[in-house]
Amino acid sequence: KDEFYTAKRSAFARDGKALVAALLKAKTISATSPHPNPKTPKVVDTFSPKGFAKAYEAINKACPPK
Repeated sequence: KDEFYTAKRSAFARDGKALVAALLKAKTISATSPHPNPKTPKVVDTFSPKGFAKAYEAINKACPPK
């Protein structure tokens, strides 16, 4: 379980390295968004990380990590 924080309309991983490692291994990914009203259910989105490894490789090739 990875945690995120928000800034305006964006979300950022608290531990980016751990998140990337998890995404490279995952078969499915679920994101849960808490709702401020306890009577309203949380929103859960589930999706496939298919293509993440290839995209991550392309990003690192174009912009090598320092």
